[in-house]
Amino acid sequence: MAELFEDRLCELVRNYCHIFDVSSPGHRDKHLIQNSWEEIGKELNVPWTVAREKWRQVRDRFVRAHNKSASKRSGDAADGSQDHPILRRLGWLKPFINHRATATNYPKNDMPSEDDREASVHTVYHPPSPASSSGTQSSDVTSPSSAPSPTGTAHEKKKRKRSEELTTVDAALLQRLEDIRSETQENKNMFTTFTTYLNSFLLQLPEHDAKRLVKEIQQLMLCYG
Repeated sequence: MAELFEDRLCELVRNYCHIFDVSSPGHRDKHLIQNSWEEIGKELNVPWTVAREKWRQVRDRFVRAHNKSASKRSGDAADGSQDHPILRRLGWLKPFINHRATATNYPKNDMPSEDDREASVHTVYHPPSPASSSGTQSSDVTSPSSAPSPTGTAHEKKKRKRSEELTTVDAALLQRLEDIRSETQENKNMFTTFTTYLNSFLLQLPEHDAKRLVKEIQQLMLCYG
């Protein structure tokens, strides 16, 4: 069952040359690589991370078998290393293994993973600073960054002025919000007072008159509704 899974995995990976071919334009595109692994995982009905890890294991076994076979002299190949199943299964990968060995400084048995390549893409190169004519830099030379910058001073003043303007606007907005809150509370108190008064007034009336007044109030409210 495991061999069938590996066979199917190798067949699928072979269709995505940018996974194993360092000369492929998409080899360093991590988004393209992940999308390809997701498609492979979907075909195998496993998470794409599982498919990728399994491929690394199979690939590393092939590299070890390939290196062992290559280190043997032609007369010493009778141990059957040339007939290793992994060599037959991934024979198509051999040109890319050789290409990687000559195009990079990695040992043949230490192929970088996709994660390693992604990390190398984000490595920032810092060029060395040019040396002075005397080979050393004078310690009493004023650094350009330490000198006052007229542009920087003007920028600070503009920034401070903008901050003061924002503070004024914020204060006005806060005051307006407080006024609205006070007006709302006053209106609420007025309506509450009227409702309390109306309720008390209705309770003092005979039931027949109270019902008639409620009906008249409802009709009046419909005129404003």
